[in-house]
Amino acid sequence: MGSGLAGLGRENARLEAPGLHATNVCGIDPPARAYYLPSRIEAGQIGQMTEKSSFTRDELLQCGMNGYAGPGTAQLPVPPMLMFDRVTDISVEGGVYGKGRMIAELDIDPGLWFFECHFPGDPVMPGCLGLDALWQMVGFFLTWSGLPGKGRALGCGEVKFRGQVTPDVKLISYEIDLRRVMKGRLKLGIADGRLFADGDKIYEAKDLRVGLFSAAELDAGALG
Repeated sequence: MGSGLAGLGRENARLEAPGLHATNVCGIDPPARAYYLPSRIEAGQIGQMTEKSSFTRDELLQCGMNGYAGPGTAQLPVPPMLMFDRVTDISVEGGVYGKGRMIAELDIDPGLWFFECHFPGDPVMPGCLGLDALWQMVGFFLTWSGLPGKGRALGCGEVKFRGQVTPDVKLISYEIDLRRVMKGRLKLGIADGRLFADGDKIYEAKDLRVGLFSAAELDAGALG
């Protein structure tokens, strides 16, 4: 996969961030799938990520804990809200509109936290989590492409659900195609996205919008 953060998972620490304990989710016992974060990062390794076209889970976790290009830069959420395990392809060209594309995957197992509380006896992944995954991907794309700022979802157009993710599903694949990337004073990505469960397309979302904002802009009410 090339240089970067691959292999940093050899020294792991159990996730202990406030509010992210598995026992805090719906008051249930810890799920079968534990969440681990790499415990350290070598100097200069974050900066090597800018030319990468794929990312491992450890690299994505580092983006959550340390920021994409170091402290103070845009972050992904960390488990349990990080909704993909790897990025298999990301490019500034290609895609349906020729403006860029990204493909990511999430491994599904019955121990994932949302199956135990949504719903008891009728486990299904909340559709909003699949939608959030697509927003996460748009924000990641913008940051990966070199734009500064903190990512915030701004909305979307039409959303369609044609199926569900249940514990018998093995793999979720996500795809986004960038329709427009604004790089001026307003830093904004607009994309269409799809979710596939074991190869079957079950979610579609149009005009997913994510903006990047400085801390000063957010403090000044840029979202309001």
